[in-house]
Parts: sequence; C-alpha cells; structure tokens
Amino acid sequence: MRFGRILATVALSVGLLAPAQAQEATEVVERTASELIETVQAHLDSPDTLVEGIGGVLDPVVDFAGIARGVMGKTHYQSASEDQRSRFASVFRDSLVDTLSQALTSYGDVDIAVTAGKGDGVKKQSVSVNARKPDGNSVDIIFAMGTKDGNWKVRNLTFDGVNMGLSFRNQFAGAMTKQNGNMDAVIDNWAVLDSGS
Repeated sequence: MRFGRILATVALSVGLLAPAQAQEATEVVERTASELIETVQAHLDSPDTLVEGIGGVLDPVVDFAGIARGVMGKTHYQSASEDQRSRFASVFRDSLVDTLSQALTSYGDVDIAVTAGKGDGVKKQSVSVNARKPDGNSVDIIFAMGTKDGNWKVRNLTFDGVNMGLSFRNQFAGAMTKQNGNMDAVIDNWAVLDSGS
C-alpha cells in the first residue's frame, strides 16, 4: 500500500475511533509527515532548497523555542539572558532542520503508518509513525505533541527509541562543561557540536 492510500486509511480509522482532540493531534502529524515526504521528493537534487523546504514545513508545527528551552535545561535556561535564549533557539532550530533534512534524504519514497494519538487528548498527545523504505527497513518515530496558543505543536521526537530532546539536553550540558560554563561559546558553536565535529 502506497503513501496516499495509507494516509487515507489512517485518517478514516482515526476519524472513527479517536476522540476529537486526539484526532486533531494525529492529523497534524499525518499532514506534516506527508508534506515532509513530498518536500524531500521534490528537492532531492538541491540540498539548499531542501533545507529551506523542510524548515518551511516544520516552522508552523514545531515548538522550536520550547524544545530549545528544554534542551538548555532549567538551570542553564534560568541563568541565560533573553538574548542568549533567543540566539540558542535560533541556532538550535537551524541545526535541527539541517539534521532532519540530511536524515530524510536517505528515505526517499516511503510508506507511512500513523497510529492514533495517546494521552489526555487536551494538552498532550503521543502520536506514533512507522516509516518503511522500499527495501523493507523502517524507523519508528514518536511525536510528542502539546498545545500552544490553541494549536498542536511538536514538543519532542523519539527516533527508534532515542529521545532526541534528552540527547540534545545531554549534549548541551556536556558542551557547557567543555566550555567551562561559557554559554556564548556553546551557542556560537552549537551547529559544529551538533554535527559531531
């Protein structure tokens, strides 16, 4: 079953079985997953426009500022200035979009299966996605969703059991130690640190 038919099947089953609020969170994930795949397929030969396109898909639905706050951790966030918080949110967004763009290019044409959201249905939902490549390999992605200004936003991602928010938080804490508490240095070098350099 190809991508479009899977989305239609999932949308129908979710509409019949899930409560309204859970359906809304699931629909955001379905739409985002569909747009990401379409963007990758349209820009595979142009890395620069691919990154821009992926960012355009994610910006309306990902709470980058909220995720960045969690990555900094309570102590570091509270000690940071407003400028440092804003700068880190920006560089974190750019590095995450770039990382996801690189990861998505390895998938190309995939089948997507979306599982209806789990959670309180009002403020938090967990929506599971299985992306399967033509060669049979697949990745399980869990979208942790939360409401912000009345809209569902992605607050965290888990790829095949790896909690990305926690991984980035550990990375930030390690970078702060390495830079002897110099937060500006951590922020200025985040993209380099994120790439593993």
